[in-house]
Amino acid sequence: MIKLRDIATNISVSQSDRFSTTWVGTLKPEYRNCQAAGGMLRLDGETYEGHSYIRVQLVNGQVKAVLDMTGLRDPNGFTTVITFKGLRDGNPRWTWGGSD
Repeated sequence: MIKLRDIATNISVSQSDRFSTTWVGTLKPEYRNCQAAGGMLRLDGETYEGHSYIRVQLVNGQVKAVLDMTGLRDPNGFTTVITFKGLRDGNPRWTWGGSD
């Protein structure tokens, strides 16, 4: 899950397939002029050095969160797939799976 509800409203899935999902929301007035982009730097308090499969953009009064599992391999070398994409408490939430 990525917590965006504190800075945005009307968050919804704008596009998705088996490997990627994009959520878009309207920035709240106090954040509307923010221009930024980011990815994962830490995961559970630890420095994350892998490919950032989640990216966020704040542009033109909107927030966009892009989850892209393309190229993320499971232990057997298969690309993982998104098994759930939606919202929880107004925040983008997802689950994914692969083979063991």
